[in-house]
Amino acid sequence: MTKKLIAIAALLAFVITIPGAVNAADKVVTENEVVVFKLGDYNYYVQKTGSDELVKTPMDVAPQVKFQRTFVPVRFLGNALGITDDNIMWEQPIQTATLKGNAELKLKIGEKAIVSDGVRKEIDVASYAVPPGRTMLPARYVAEGLGYEVGWDQNNQIVYCWEKGKAKPDPQKIAEQVKKLQPIMPTPPPKDPNLRTESHPEIKEIAMWFAAKGYEVEVPKSVGVNNDFGTIWINISRKDPRKAQFDKDVAMQVEKYTNKEVADEIVDMLKWCERPNCHAMSESKGYNKKWVTVFFNHSYEPDLVTVEFDYHY
Repeated sequence: MTKKLIAIAALLAFVITIPGAVNAADKVVTENEVVVFKLGDYNYYVQKTGSDELVKTPMDVAPQVKFQRTFVPVRFLGNALGITDDNIMWEQPIQTATLKGNAELKLKIGEKAIVSDGVRKEIDVASYAVPPGRTMLPARYVAEGLGYEVGWDQNNQIVYCWEKGKAKPDPQKIAEQVKKLQPIMPTPPPKDPNLRTESHPEIKEIAMWFAAKGYEVEVPKSVGVNNDFGTIWINISRKDPRKAQFDKDVAMQVEKYTNKEVADEIVDMLKWCERPNCHAMSESKGYNKKWVTVFFNHSYEPDLVTVEFDYHY
């Protein structure tokens, strides 16, 4: 098998949020001509019918490589392909996800199979669950089952889908547009060759996630070490209209980074900062060398709340 065939065969897989079961509505599919996912990118991109431009939408999980496969969030793919959330269902007793679009697809955790309009098809990878309540499953079959072709741009690490029967999009043009829409990542402070460097992959991933959602992310200068994403600050004003969503986003990322107990305490700290008579705060909670701190000082910089993610080496 050539490298090209291997790259195409090693295409995708998807993550689905596990909500409570909901009633299925009529099948509704909107017109998006092209859907794009990029490895490590917390946004997906769509090109709507009649447009030449990509529009990005944030996700809570980035596409990633595992078991020599590329995994992509299926709920967001479903939405991008026009499947509304009430047509993406989860049956807890039988551990099965159902998507209703141009076809009805069923996938069960742990099974190397997909059922399309009642027809069972064997596939080469089984779905599996990862925290916090996501199901990973092979995706090429999902996109094709919903009436889309799938392409893979190895050089730019991009998966793109387009409606079956229509012209294949230009992958280079897609890559150029995606590049222009990439979030701005903070730059670590200059390194001192006489100091050791602290870096942590989970913290860098958290920084990428918040940056992709448009939040202000900072890599602060550390004392005695080079900080290369060993510590990050996420900043927001108490008056920012996104503050309520910010608190939810912080809670989710803290739970993934540490555990639910720490996340709940951080949420309480963020709520405490909402009090009119809250003038200063610096509280930390941690688990297994992973720490999160909430900073607030009304006299230093009015209304600015900072959440710090840190790893204690």
